[in-house]
Amino acid sequence: MNRKEFLSRLRAALCSLPEEERESAVKYYEEYFDEGGPEREQEILRELGSPEAIAQGILQDYAGNNPQWAAIHYAKSVPSPASPPAKSKFPVWGIVLICLLLSPLLIPLGLVGLAIILGSFGAIFGLFIGCIALMAAFAITALAVLVAGLFIAFSGLGMALAAPSAALLCVGIGLLLIGGSLLGIVAAIWLIVTCIPTLIRWIGNLCRLPFRKGGERV
Repeated sequence: MNRKEFLSRLRAALCSLPEEERESAVKYYEEYFDEGGPEREQEILRELGSPEAIAQGILQDYAGNNPQWAAIHYAKSVPSPASPPAKSKFPVWGIVLICLLLSPLLIPLGLVGLAIILGSFGAIFGLFIGCIALMAAFAITALAVLVAGLFIAFSGLGMALAAPSAALLCVGIGLLLIGGSLLGIVAAIWLIVTCIPTLIRWIGNLCRLPFRKGGERV
């Protein structure tokens, strides 16, 4: 679009105005182009926008100041909002029919899915019980070694007068067992205090994983 086309479209859009008012409005924009010069013609066109939109504003202003002219030549038209397209409703009987037709396939798939879910939860629960059993066995073993160490140490003390060298050996072995069992008990307590809450939290996150939204972190 160039200046000539803009002014021609503006004049056509203002055809309902009295000639004097129409030419006055067109002359105003002619002078606006003249002040800008040919080098700014495209810039001015982009700045002004649609000539029909400008004409609409001029007609509204003139109609507001001239009610008699507006009653004959001008009427505000407010475009009604486009009604949203009607949603096609799928009949209920169609859904029932599809379900019946697909039931030979859906029922086995549902059973397989249920078996997978139950198996997954069973595996997670078994893993949890296995870890607890392993830690408990470790703690019980450490306690058994402690009892054995105490028994051997006290037995060695009982033989101190009859066989000093054997008594010293028994006391040494007992003390080694006691020290090792104490380290084992401390390690078992650390595992129970540290690993079990972490394991419970990890299993809880796994159980909640199917119900989390796509972007939520585990």
